[in-house]
Amino acid sequence: MLELARAKEWGRLPELEARCCTIVARLREIEPLTSLDESQLEHALHLLDRIRAEQAELSGLVKPQLDDLVRRMGYLNQQKSLDRAYGVMTH
Repeated sequence: MLELARAKEWGRLPELEARCCTIVARLREIEPLTSLDESQLEHALHLLDRIRAEQAELSGLVKPQLDDLVRRMGYLNQQKSLDRAYGVMTH
């Protein structure tokens, strides 16, 4: 997901986010059934740290895009309200 955000391929992110959520849900199901040895635990903690860092960078890349989208939607709603107020017909 981070690579897609860096490349500004926003359209592919929702699909990957959904897949990520599915994987996390599955991991939550199997977590109580499995115990890790020390090296596996270290590796898992390393992966969690990496995931957190990448998630923070991803959020930093996506937030400005979402802010821009919200701004544009507000502008469009304002235009629509003005069009209605002044009787402009749209198709």
